[in-house]
Amino acid sequence: MVITATPAPEEPAPAAPAVLRVDLGTYPDIIDPRSRPSSTRLRHLQLNYEGLTRLNEKLETVPAAAEKWEYNADATELTFTLREGLTYSDGSLLNAKRYEYSLFRNVDPETAGEYAAITDDIAGAAEWRTADTAAEGYDAEALKAGLKVQALDSAGNPASITSRPTA
Repeated sequence: MVITATPAPEEPAPAAPAVLRVDLGTYPDIIDPRSRPSSTRLRHLQLNYEGLTRLNEKLETVPAAAEKWEYNADATELTFTLREGLTYSDGSLLNAKRYEYSLFRNVDPETAGEYAAITDDIAGAAEWRTADTAAEGYDAEALKAGLKVQALDSAGNPASITSRPTA
């Protein structure tokens, strides 16, 4: 009987870099969610941004950046809880404050996009969005304060742009 040593496992070949190739026709002139959408721009936005929720293959609302959402007792307030560890493609923190910023930017009449009215169900949104910025007495800060959107950290405190979840 001859006994031989088991050969050492072979090292796997290094993985090739992951590449995503998508034929979207042409590049849009701008990739900004508040800009006038075109079919090409919309496809780019869908590849670059993630909302709090998304639609699944049955067109049901399912979690995306938010792992869950809850209504208060009288359904006048909606609280989204973000997934832990969200980051931008460069590794920088993506937290509730960033989503708050995007909602404020969407409603602000100085930066509001063509479809900004989709957020009019948020308390204070329609009033600020439709305000005449040239009118005497226009008070952007008062209107902004009336927008009922607030980013909180996991302890329930107002979040900052650098807030991380607390244990």
